[in-house]
Amino acid sequence: MSVPPPSEPEPEPPLRLRADGTVLAACVAALLSVPTAVMAVEAMVVRSIGQGGDYVWLGFVTYDAHRGWERNGLAVEAPGIGAGRRIVVDLRELSDAISAHVLATAGRTCTIEWRADGLVVGDRLLAPCGTTVPPVPEVPAVRDSVYLGGSYYGDVTVESEEGRIRIPAALVAHLLQRGAAVAELGILDGDVYVVAQSERRGEASTDPVIVAPVDLLMWSDESVHSEFQERRRHRGGEVEQLLAALDPKTPGSPTCVGGSPCTRRCRPRSPTPWPPPGRCPCARPSPRTRR
Repeated sequence: MSVPPPSEPEPEPPLRLRADGTVLAACVAALLSVPTAVMAVEAMVVRSIGQGGDYVWLGFVTYDAHRGWERNGLAVEAPGIGAGRRIVVDLRELSDAISAHVLATAGRTCTIEWRADGLVVGDRLLAPCGTTVPPVPEVPAVRDSVYLGGSYYGDVTVESEEGRIRIPAALVAHLLQRGAAVAELGILDGDVYVVAQSERRGEASTDPVIVAPVDLLMWSDESVHSEFQERRRHRGGEVEQLLAALDPKTPGSPTCVGGSPCTRRCRPRSPTPWPPPGRCPCARPSPRTRR
């Protein structure tokens, strides 16, 4: 007896969204207001706990390898919504379609029809662009804050609760361009992230929230203790780890002569040999005295 082939799932019925066109256009335009904007945006419809009735959250997410994630959104009306939906479309095409539709609508209300083959904004169909946007890390708690007042032209290194953190210069410039005066630090699965948004008051902000990973140069004593406790809970492979640590071919962090980790930058190349044999490359030469 032959087994019938599994039937394909039925496509979801079209979903109609009604949003404030002015706020919607501002949300999408904010994602484009950077010198080198990302062209792929993920649009998603989710129902949060605080939203009832026919209102859901329409969110937008972009990703760049150097700037991390940017996200914003607004509450929209979606009668008869079932499960949440996601789609990745071209950001500039979405912005142009929303702006044209809002200008052609007397009440400034933007209607978006969410279909299986894409988004319909006004009379324009925006097909999926085929690009994948990684999910935004949900940083559970903020541990420290870094104030970015002023102008920075390089990396920013700070001592935080987790340890010594380095924020790359490209990310610092992006945060300042976005008007973020405060960058908050959080940890997720052993990685440290910056969470920041521009400081705007008096109106509903459509500026995106920035979530980006940063470098952890050195763990603090408390973090090292927590890492040790985590390793104790996940035992196994101690012999292999010891052999790998004793192997001279295993890459490791630079160390001083005394065996302590090197935490300062080594001296740049100079005409004279440096460092002298048996001396730590991080130590500075004593200044010469004039006679």
